[in-house]
Amino acid sequence: MTQKSKQVDCSETIRSRVEAARFRQFERYGEEITNGRVPIDVLLAKSPLTKGQQRLLQHWSATYD
Repeated sequence: MTQKSKQVDCSETIRSRVEAARFRQFERYGEEITNGRVPIDVLLAKSPLTKGQQRLLQHWSATYD
């Protein structure tokens, strides 16, 4: 039986990913705010999703919350 090896990232790799994500969020919103804290109207305005996709996502979110 072979065991799948689990890749473990070092702290510096994780830090780099977090910093890159924070930078993208700053570029998107123009301020230091994370996706989890951005007001819904700003999130929807900046979203690359179409209005139909946004409505579907909101429906799924409300249904499975």
